[in-house]
Amino acid sequence: MILFFLNLLSLRLDYILSIIISVSFALQALAYDFQSGNLLYSIIGTDPPCVRLDGHIDGTEAQGELVIPETVTHEGVAYDVTAIRQFAFYNCKGLTSLALGQRIETIGRQCFDKCSGICGDLIIPKSVTEIEANAFYDCSGLDGSLVISENISVINTNVFRNCGFTCNLVIPERVTVIKTAALI
Repeated sequence: MILFFLNLLSLRLDYILSIIISVSFALQALAYDFQSGNLLYSIIGTDPPCVRLDGHIDGTEAQGELVIPETVTHEGVAYDVTAIRQFAFYNCKGLTSLALGQRIETIGRQCFDKCSGICGDLIIPKSVTEIEANAFYDCSGLDGSLVISENISVINTNVFRNCGFTCNLVIPERVTVIKTAALI
């Protein structure tokens, strides 16, 4: 009988934990400082002024070409777009192309995970120094070349797993570590 109650309690804790995780993702999507066009941003620095791209106003229903700008202006201040938040475009199956701004330094964990409609070349700008784990995981449909920033020294776990690139893969000489399942 005690074992039954412990199992029941364990199931309830799993359920509560999944609710907490879901709510935290929802709150994360709501936490931004301003909107420019269809994109949401958070200010992460003022000297120099820089922002993190948090996502699209349509969430996972974002459609078409996604162009991440180098700078964005808010209340008369020009901010460099230097980061993309984790899960920012997770499961956006309606995106058809992706252009990354030349000032992005960090691409967050799972930010393009399961974005299966992106076509064409994917060029990681020279400004990028870190691509976190699973950033482009399961982006099946990338049918062009993959060119990785020459400033990347580590390709993290599952970063480009299941992407199905059909053309060239350009890995810079500076890459010294390719972690588990990064490119398969």
